[in-house]
Amino acid sequence: CIVALPSEFLAGALETLAKCLPPTCIIVSLIKSLRVEDGRIVPYTRFLSGALPGRKVAALMGPNLYKDMARGDFTEATLGVADPDAAEVLEMLLETPRFHVTRVSDVEAVDMCGCMKNTVTLACGFAEGCGWGGNTKAAIIRHGLLEIAAFLAEFLPDERPGRVDLRSLILEACGVGDLVLSCTYGRGRALASDFVASGGKKTWAQLEDETMGGMRIPDWHNVQEVRALLASRGRLDAYPLLAKTYDIAFAGAPPASVADALRGKKAAAAPAAPVEFRLGLEGRTALVT
Repeated sequence: CIVALPSEFLAGALETLAKCLPPTCIIVSLIKSLRVEDGRIVPYTRFLSGALPGRKVAALMGPNLYKDMARGDFTEATLGVADPDAAEVLEMLLETPRFHVTRVSDVEAVDMCGCMKNTVTLACGFAEGCGWGGNTKAAIIRHGLLEIAAFLAEFLPDERPGRVDLRSLILEACGVGDLVLSCTYGRGRALASDFVASGGKKTWAQLEDETMGGMRIPDWHNVQEVRALLASRGRLDAYPLLAKTYDIAFAGAPPASVADALRGKKAAAAPAAPVEFRLGLEGRTALVT
């Protein structure tokens, strides 16, 4: 069962899915929204596992424009799935000569890559609305990728199933691939450019109604959720691009100020516990120069 509903419509469908789907059904989430409960992020793959108990849950994320796929263009995606048997079934179902999936065991990290890239798209849209070109967008994408990696390292639990090295994960299709595409062709980028054109006088919901043809996108909602979480932890300074994106989108900061976030320090990890360092020279004589 592929779940691709906008998150605001998911709750109404879960009761029906729980009744209809057999226990052997594999759930594949395409949801790219952020869920926060009690000050902690809850990836939608984890949420679906709780709402549909007994079913195996996977995530499929990547740079996948459906019109390009319908035309037969080559496309790749990252399949986040921890269970080997489920992985084998899904690879057999999804892999085609023009659609390639790479299996990664870290389901929640793949899930969150799809969510977090939607916080960077607005920044690229602000730059586009200011009339800036590829140089600025490239800088935003680079800084955004660093902040995404730092965010996942800080807020995903270390004991999550199938955990992998995040430095390698962000180089997969669900990481840099999806981020580049969304910041170049994504709907959130276009909406943010329209926001700049409106002089910030229209709400995001108004712009969505006027330009999205009834579609709902998670980008501006994700920015709100991420900013609230970072503020509650006193971590805004560690994520200058995410913080500045919120300030422009919701606090009246000028769109051109997005460049200020690109001059700051890179995303920093949460403070680490002190590490004891011992040379093991007890009882020995050392010459120090």
